[in-house]
Amino acid sequence: MRGHSYYYCAASLLALAACRSKADQVALPAPPPASSPAPATPAPLPPPRAEPPNLPTSEDFETAAARDISSKNLEQELDKLERELKEP
Repeated sequence: MRGHSYYYCAASLLALAACRSKADQVALPAPPPASSPAPATPAPLPPPRAEPPNLPTSEDFETAAARDISSKNLEQELDKLERELKEP
């Protein structure tokens, strides 16, 4: 019985060795050729802006509201804002 187990062990090792040698022989496919060559130099970047755009801030709106709205025209300005918000 012991002789058969050596036989099976040897057969397994030979099969394993045969599988590994076939895996080593498999060649990877060659990469496809490049369709177009890459440009030698990248396109120039646009010049940086001198100043950032002047966007209004909440402080600007507060200044305008303090200048334009008074206790005399408060109700009129409030109605005007409500109408603007209701418009689609």
